[in-house]
This record gives sequence, C-alpha cells and structure tokens, in this order.
Amino acid sequence: MKKLKILNYFSKFFKSLNKDIPTKIYSIVIAVIVWFVVSSTLYPDISQNVQNVPVEIATSQTNTVNGLSIISQDTEKIDVRINGNRASIGNIKASDLKASVSIENITDPGKYQLPVEVTSKSGKVFSVLSRKPETVTVVLDKIVSKTFDIVTETPNIKAEGNYQKSDAVSNPSVVTITGPEQKINQITKCVVRNTETYTLKESTEIVSGNTLIIYNDSTVLSQEGLTVENSAFSLQVPIYMKKVLPLKPTFQNVPPGFPIDKLKYTIDVPEIEVAAPNDTLANQGEIHLCYIDLHKVDIGTTITSPIVLSDGYRNLSGASEATVTFDSTGLKKKIINIKAENISVINAPENYTITPITSGYDIPFIGPEDVIKNLTIQDVVVQLDLSSVSFTGDDYFSAPISIFVPDKGLVWTYGSYTATFRAKAKS
Repeated sequence: MKKLKILNYFSKFFKSLNKDIPTKIYSIVIAVIVWFVVSSTLYPDISQNVQNVPVEIATSQTNTVNGLSIISQDTEKIDVRINGNRASIGNIKASDLKASVSIENITDPGKYQLPVEVTSKSGKVFSVLSRKPETVTVVLDKIVSKTFDIVTETPNIKAEGNYQKSDAVSNPSVVTITGPEQKINQITKCVVRNTETYTLKESTEIVSGNTLIIYNDSTVLSQEGLTVENSAFSLQVPIYMKKVLPLKPTFQNVPPGFPIDKLKYTIDVPEIEVAAPNDTLANQGEIHLCYIDLHKVDIGTTITSPIVLSDGYRNLSGASEATVTFDSTGLKKKIINIKAENISVINAPENYTITPITSGYDIPFIGPEDVIKNLTIQDVVVQLDLSSVSFTGDDYFSAPISIFVPDKGLVWTYGSYTATFRAKAKS
C-alpha cells in the first residue's frame, strides 16, 4: 500500500511538469542569474589551481659576457594556486600565467636554487597563494671545446697463425668535444672500441662497429650534454708477419782476399723473433746487428751492441742488446816492424814525386799459430793510397795505410795507421 502511494506521488509530479514548460525554463534561468549575482556580490574572490605552468629562465648580457649557459634545470613546469576576482580568474589557464626564474645577476658557474616568480601574461589581476615547487635548481656553466687523441681497442680482432696484430690506428686520430667546462675537464681518455670479431693475416681497415667511449680515469662518462664534432671513425689494423732471424754483424776494413766467413765468433743472442709487414720480411734472411772494424778485433775481443731494428719492425724476443765474442782458440799475435821502404804508393798523381817518411811501425799481426810463427815482412803488403788526397803544391801530407797479408788465410792486423809523405811537383 505504501509503495502504491509513492508511485502515485511521482505520477502527479511528472504530469505537472508537462504544464506551462516555458514558464518553468524561464524560472530556472532567472534563478541561475540571481545565484551568480548574489554569489559575486557576497563572495567576489575565489581561489583557483592552475597546473603545468611552463617555467622560463631569464638571462641577461651579464651571462653572455661571462660565457655562461644553462646546462640543466630540475623543473620545467609548476602548479600555482592563485586568488582573485571570480570574473577575472574564473576561467584562467596556464597560458595566462608566466612563471620565471632570473639568472641575470649570476656571473660564476655553479648550481643555484632560485625562486620562481609568477605574473600575469593576459592582464588578469590575482595574488599568488602558493607555488609547487617554489624554487627551481639551475646548473650554469661555460661551454668549451677541447680536442683529444684517440686510443683504440680491438679486443675481438686476432691475427692468424704466424702473424701478429699491432695497435689499431684511428681515422681521424683526434676528436673534438664541446660541452660544459666542468664535464669537459673530467675527460681523461677517449677510446674508439671495435667489438666485431675478425681473424686477419693482412692489414685491414675496419669501418663498422666502431664506438666512441669517453672516460674519466676508469669510469665511463655519459655523453649527455656533449657534442662530438667527428663521430664517424674507421680503424686501420696493422697485421705483421712473424719470423725468427739470426743476428749477424757486418765487418769493415776487411783486406782483399781475407776469408771473413772463417773468422770465429759467437753471439750470446744468436737469433730473435721479429714482426714486420709481409712485403719486407718474407725474403729477409738475417738481422744486421752492428758494424765491426776488423782493425779493432784483438784476441779475445768482445763487442756489445744494441739491437736496433728498421722502421716498422718489432722485436718480439725481448732482448735489447747482444754481445759478440771472438774465439781466440789457436790464434797468436806477432809484432812486425814496417819501415818507409816497405810502403808502396798507389794512385799518386803523375806530376808529383811521392816520398814516404816514417821511422817505422811495430804492427801486431793476428792469425793461426802455424802461420804467424813463420810470418815475415816479405809476406806483408803495405799500401799508401793517395786517391783521396788533394795536392796544393810541395808539402808534407799524411794518409792512411792499408796492411794485409795475401795468400796466408786468416791473418789480419790490429790497429789503424797513417803514414807521412812528401809530395814534390815534377819539373
């Protein structure tokens, strides 16, 4: 029964709505207007939240003169709560507001926490009740450029078999990086690393898979905020042939007919392993150790020489020097006196008379014992070669003499000698 009464009530209500509809609409409109007027009169000010107002950074000539740039800011937009006349701010938008941070008086690089000022961009009048956040952290620094040498890394590139990989060379060999001065100063090394896998037996240019990595000591630096001028790199990977070669000295002042190959000596580093480009090493049979003047080789002489390789060669053995020791087994020394009359002159000018002048030389001869004990001045040839002497008239001159023993095998002299002679022009 109660449910029926309720239904009857609503039925009568809806039937009444169908009567005089225009009047009812006008009444509603008038009521709204009256409500608005009354609320505006009694409550003229309202509070309003405005979200996502963009934050602007105000710079000045001061910043430009000091070379400062904005590196970062921790807040791009803020929320603002304002108070003002309902008619003025009732439909206010974020685009009507200006949120600004001033760096006009900052002259030094650094990190600054700065207040946000909110003003009207459209002439609307209001007061700011709150800002979230109230401050913005801004990082300022100078923008500088610096050039760094490139270090290369090729951890997965190997050399095949009897070959060796050398350090890769980057093209370009340097890189210029621009960014905040504080971050640029942290850079200690720039590496171009290739992570592709190759097994090579000849020098190869690698153009793919090369990545620039920037380090502060052993820590990788983020490249955010940095500009790399030349970011495309290729790597030239040198591949050398490896070969074990004997060390050999080269002898100087060897007399005519002297059997240098029969001179006995040992080298404490008889051979070394070297690496060099294929085209230079393939046909090479030995490594030159040093030059040895035969006139400076005595019985028991030792000569130590650094191992110096040609450009492009690498010493893989680790030895930096080698010592040549001459075998004195079966060798003897004998002194023979040479006088002026024993000296023969060669290559003398036809218009001069040459007269050797000497009181004699005691010359040490070295050779096998059975030869040396019977050696006499008659076995010795002493020559004064004048091919390199410039004659300017009658005078006394000096020139080197060569002394050798032909047809006696392994016999040589110790020491170097000169002879004085008189040159007289023929009439």
